[in-house]
Amino acid sequence: MIELPRKYVDLTNLTMDGQRLPIEYVRSEIIWRNEEPAFQPIIQELEAAPQPGFFLTSKQNERTVRVRWHLNRHCVLKSDVFYGSEGALYRDIDAKGVGYTRNFPMIFLSVREPEMKNDMEMRGILHNEVATEDCLITEEISKLGIRAARYIAQIELFELVKGDGQVVPRQAIGKELWLNFDSVRPTIAVRAMGTTSRVYDLGIHQETNNGAYVKEIVDDAIGLVSLELGQKLTPKDYVAWFTETMGKQLGKLHKSKIWTDFMVQIHQGTHNLTLDCRLTDTYHYQTPLSAKRRYEYLVRRAAEDPKWNLFLESDFPSNLTKEEVKAAIANNKKGEEEDKRSHLFTARDFVDGVNEIYPVGKPEEFKDMFNRAYLSER
Repeated sequence: MIELPRKYVDLTNLTMDGQRLPIEYVRSEIIWRNEEPAFQPIIQELEAAPQPGFFLTSKQNERTVRVRWHLNRHCVLKSDVFYGSEGALYRDIDAKGVGYTRNFPMIFLSVREPEMKNDMEMRGILHNEVATEDCLITEEISKLGIRAARYIAQIELFELVKGDGQVVPRQAIGKELWLNFDSVRPTIAVRAMGTTSRVYDLGIHQETNNGAYVKEIVDDAIGLVSLELGQKLTPKDYVAWFTETMGKQLGKLHKSKIWTDFMVQIHQGTHNLTLDCRLTDTYHYQTPLSAKRRYEYLVRRAAEDPKWNLFLESDFPSNLTKEEVKAAIANNKKGEEEDKRSHLFTARDFVDGVNEIYPVGKPEEFKDMFNRAYLSER
């Protein structure tokens, strides 16, 4: 008799992710919609709201969203299991770029002068150019069978909320922060995932006493993956599945001449990999299509301002033929080596994190598993 999959955790009761913060609807517009049939009900909900976009506010009201520990400009709109047309399981609907929160308990700060200059995350803002590139690359790798945070919609915000709760045109805040918000174009990325919990969340910290929380999100991830696979997984089964999936996905990406450049991201990539092995924040990936977009962008900018020829020449040397440029992109040996090394670091951190809750074995035991999975797809 086959046992039912482990029941995943009720996310509304997570010890460190259950907080809800008030929002204010702001003047906004859906500027991109995913045609995936399974995403249409969510898009219709956005369209039926007073405005599709919103921003966190310091004024208490009945309109609230659930915020996530360790994710400074995100919220979870809803958590209901559904399946995409490709058969993938989704549950958490994440909205990124909705205002700034930090630490536990959450502290609302909204758009403010940041500690880190020119850092959009510190202002709770998502740059439209970053969201668009992320969306394009996510859709590109999803077609290869890669597990990723799928974009449902992009919403441009024409108003924002100040720290005192006042709703103002985005240009007003832009002037205060010396930012051109007509250029930055604040955007909300609405994305579908299984779980929004990341490998980075697995660290247990005495100062926050988050051991129970880590157990909850690990159990939740095991339950979701069990549900997706249709079989009950033990913690060790889950870690083996995760490690093999990581290896296979990286092999597929490299076979298609795509490099993730995990090392440029914070925390060596552990912040951009969910606990059901979905890649997030892919805008920095190098793909043949992204290289083409980069080339066309630099050509346009150079036509407007000759100074951009320096960047064009640096990225695409004029002494190389098109075929040589393509060959250079297709044979990124250094990129492959860095990718593998950083993925193995992330796999090690993942195993160490799960070991804090369940004894599943040493990270070295899973290294060969990762490498075999990688080679099977490469």
